[in-house]
Amino acid sequence: MKKVLIVDEDLESLKDLKKMFEKENYECLIYDNPKKALSIIKERENDLNGIITELIFDEMLEGIDFIKEIRSINKEIPILVVSSEKKVKIKVSSLTAGADDYIEKPFSEEEILARLKAHIRKINTIKGNLGLATIVHPDESESIGVIGNAKIYFDKMMIKRGNKEIFLTTKENSILQLLYKNRGKVVSREKMMKEIWSEDSFVTERVIDTNVVSIRKKIGDTGRKSKYIKTVFGIGYKLVEEE
Repeated sequence: MKKVLIVDEDLESLKDLKKMFEKENYECLIYDNPKKALSIIKERENDLNGIITELIFDEMLEGIDFIKEIRSINKEIPILVVSSEKKVKIKVSSLTAGADDYIEKPFSEEEILARLKAHIRKINTIKGNLGLATIVHPDESESIGVIGNAKIYFDKMMIKRGNKEIFLTTKENSILQLLYKNRGKVVSREKMMKEIWSEDSFVTERVIDTNVVSIRKKIGDTGRKSKYIKTVFGIGYKLVEEE
């Protein structure tokens, strides 16, 4: 069952949204306070399929800041603003902060459901695609790769496995990105040397091998036989899907 988190100080609006989504077989988590909602998002970010939020709150944490806080926790989850605020400047600020959509109150039931479903489909397509996926928010473009249970944020040089964040060195990030762009193909050590190290750098094959061993550990590819980064004897490495 899909889960959606709804935040609005207007209790009637909360009830209407909850009723609407439950009719479509969504599990609804409802909150009238953005700070309370944030604590749940931190705990259950991987369980949520979408967030619906107002912008206008009496709390110190304003709607725009709330969106930014969500995005600092999770870059992907669809955020739909459903608000009575009609100023274009506010709409733009919401989208710039990281919201995926903005719907004015009073809203159409069919429209809000259709928009959320469209955003969920987009995320599922990205997750199911082993190619480089680019999730774009205004003023932000981030390249993301998926290998097994590991999600790689190349722009941040970071791997996320569950709730664990593991950082890559610059060279590890470059090697992994090169393998990822050429997945299914053999990437020679010579190619890595030419593309990643400068011509005047002293680098041996052993340096590359050591970096690959470290990458395998960080993506969780630690079995006796590597599932994803295969060694091609005498040549280099190949990134493959799990066999």
